[in-house]
Amino acid sequence: MVQQKPVPLPQLKEPFTDPEFPPNEKSLGSSKKKKINFGKFKRLSEIFAKPQLVVDGIDVSDICQGSFGDCWLLSSLATVARFPHYIAHLFVNANIPMGQYVVRLFWRNEWRCIVVDDYVPVDKNGKLMVVHSKNENELWPIIVEKAIAKLLGSYANIEGGEGPLGMYLFTGCLPQYEHIVQPNSKSRNGGLSLPETWQCIIKSFNDGNVIGFGSSHNERGDEYISITGIVGSHYYALVDAIEYKGNQLVRLRNPWGSTEWKGEWSDSSKQMTPQVKKDLNERVTEMSCLVQQLCCHGQLFCRSQSGKMKSEEVKNDGMFWISFQDLVLRFNTMTIGHLVNIDYLSNESNVFGLQFNHELLQRIHKSSTYPQIKQIFKYDAKDVVRDDKVSGKYLTQRFTLSIDRESRVIFALRMIHSDMVKYNTCLQLVCQSLNIVSTGLYVFNGTTRSIPPGKHPFTVHSENRDGKFSDIEVVVFWENRQAHIAISEDQLR
Repeated sequence: MVQQKPVPLPQLKEPFTDPEFPPNEKSLGSSKKKKINFGKFKRLSEIFAKPQLVVDGIDVSDICQGSFGDCWLLSSLATVARFPHYIAHLFVNANIPMGQYVVRLFWRNEWRCIVVDDYVPVDKNGKLMVVHSKNENELWPIIVEKAIAKLLGSYANIEGGEGPLGMYLFTGCLPQYEHIVQPNSKSRNGGLSLPETWQCIIKSFNDGNVIGFGSSHNERGDEYISITGIVGSHYYALVDAIEYKGNQLVRLRNPWGSTEWKGEWSDSSKQMTPQVKKDLNERVTEMSCLVQQLCCHGQLFCRSQSGKMKSEEVKNDGMFWISFQDLVLRFNTMTIGHLVNIDYLSNESNVFGLQFNHELLQRIHKSSTYPQIKQIFKYDAKDVVRDDKVSGKYLTQRFTLSIDRESRVIFALRMIHSDMVKYNTCLQLVCQSLNIVSTGLYVFNGTTRSIPPGKHPFTVHSENRDGKFSDIEVVVFWENRQAHIAISEDQLR
């Protein structure tokens, strides 16, 4: 059941079994490798002695990947778990004894409610094949993963993907997707420079947005663990970012809940002295205090988040510090989910019965206060279609951005056709005069630049999908509240 509006759960006399996503091999999907290890579907109430939605608060370390290759999804979920109020919003209703849950996901530009039961696949030894929490009896990551498996048709369909779609599903954010320029590259090919990339990370993190990184492909194969501990073609969540005594550092988390970076600034490195560990892992931030204040009246806030990261050292928990210099050598993509629409967090109900203060939400998610404009460019006769016999047909549209004073501007583009399946398509934003070339994934694209005053022509290229072109939604938002921006669509023919 996928509905646009929340529905109350009916009174049940026996445990719920979802007829639309039944506990069988069709719901498991066509993953041959998983079918070899698959044992059966089993209720969570049969696996856990005292199942609870949340145990000891919501925390990024609650999420540990199972047998399915959905690191893109789970790391996106971990980035969002920095903000427990967003996880709370996902849960509309829950009947744990009867195994029935209603999960809210952002899909095709609107929040939709998905009803699931508590059957999950286990292997032939009875071990969970799905995501699991470090906390025994905790269910919330398992239920979220199942809701997305239902949305996409099967557990096999959640394997393989990229961060923009995951962040979008959980928050309705405006995704930004960047290819990271390598330090030895002679040209940035229209992408962010390395100084711009670092400023983008630290600014977006402090503005209360969610960030993830995709590691570079390893020639020995996907998910090959390099000698440095970085997993190839894998997706990591950003947990923290800081300039510490002249060093640009980020803290990442592997969704496996294990296997960490082994180089400089890692847990066992010479840089990580007891004092440095204390400075980095126990630092109190303004944002963590605000999040605690926002969530303090419920069961959402994890004790280990109370202004500090965990003071006790946990070996090989998948969490590690790495310098920005090493990050850009080993990761080639960055996704930022800009959390600009927060009204629903204070207006819509959740299973925890919590109401979130709108003023506090704005202080946590500063991007929500930026001025923004949105325009939909419809595919019509004024646009140009290019037919490439190798690549297929591409649509070209153009608009002019007018700005009266300099400002950092974030561009977010989205194809708005009804086909939101999880595979690659081309959506590119180009401004030759400003050396901007941004190529996105799936139906999303976005980038950020400091834009000088004037009129700047931008071109949008989008790929044909099943013989049809999509209208394009363009959202522009900016930091300088004194600046005035307008966009107007141009005639190409």
